[in-house]
Amino acid sequence: MKGKEQKVNLVMLNFQTQNVDPYGNETIWHGNKVVGNTTSGGYSYQRNCSMCFAYVPPELATLGSTVYVELMGRRYEATVVEDPMFETEATRTRNALEAAATH
Repeated sequence: MKGKEQKVNLVMLNFQTQNVDPYGNETIWHGNKVVGNTTSGGYSYQRNCSMCFAYVPPELATLGSTVYVELMGRRYEATVVEDPMFETEATRTRNALEAAATH
């Protein structure tokens, strides 16, 4: 959208819950104001926390910003993190193969 200010940013959030995980369209709070919603989410066994994508205003889209995700009537503190939080390439496998080839 050339020439227009972006009103929301897509961010990744991580947080700890009590046996409930996001699946999408949950409310995002900052203070006492609704500021966005989740798009998808779930539990990360690799990171041992709940994670979700969410749309938030640009001023809350910086790494380390804190918002709250509402799940089942309760708000959970969530932090904006860098995405993706997983290995997108098989670099460990590739590095191991290259190291083995040089010996």
